[in-house]
Amino acid sequence: LFLDHHFLIKLPTARNLRRAMSLVNDRETILNMEESSGLKFMDMDEYNTNMDYINSVTKKKALGKTIMEQALADIKKMEEETEQYRQEKPKLDASLDLDKFCHMCMWSKSQEITCANRVKALMETYDTPRRTAILSAMRKDSCRKSDKVLAKEGKQKHQIQVMEEELMKNWAENKKDYCGQCLWEERMTCDQRVSFLNTRYNLPFDRGKATAMAESKRCT
Repeated sequence: LFLDHHFLIKLPTARNLRRAMSLVNDRETILNMEESSGLKFMDMDEYNTNMDYINSVTKKKALGKTIMEQALADIKKMEEETEQYRQEKPKLDASLDLDKFCHMCMWSKSQEITCANRVKALMETYDTPRRTAILSAMRKDSCRKSDKVLAKEGKQKHQIQVMEEELMKNWAENKKDYCGQCLWEERMTCDQRVSFLNTRYNLPFDRGKATAMAESKRCT
């Protein structure tokens, strides 16, 4: 700024500087420099565009992280609530007297419809939840087990539990008598019964096999 412009541009250093800048801006020179340095040169417009893209991706990444953290927190809360419900479920079922439901009793003698068939019809025809369908069928006294029947089943259940514990005491030997492909009942094998007990009640497979053997002589 303090030097005369005409004087400055005539200086040898200035001329050399102009030649150097012209050489640096030469396309072939830039390509050679990129190849030898392993870098990519760009003008300011391209640089700004790329930086804007990087910044937008960074913001999206941060937003995605926040969403993921919230989703994981929601899943954890849901799992805790599900576990709490699972623990309370037996008490809720007991309060509804679902254990008094008689599957093979007659809901309608004239139509020859069992209580289990009535429940099935409600579920298939009206998409009624299973528990709601059972409670609906149990409005008829014929679909409720009598106290005498419940007492008998309670005694049988106790006997099964005693036998199950006896089998588990020496399970290393008793498991040899288990027959997985035998029929636990008409349409269910012993293995299927064990799988059901594991899925529904989280019963270990060995314990489930002992239970199946105690419930049905067919599984031995």
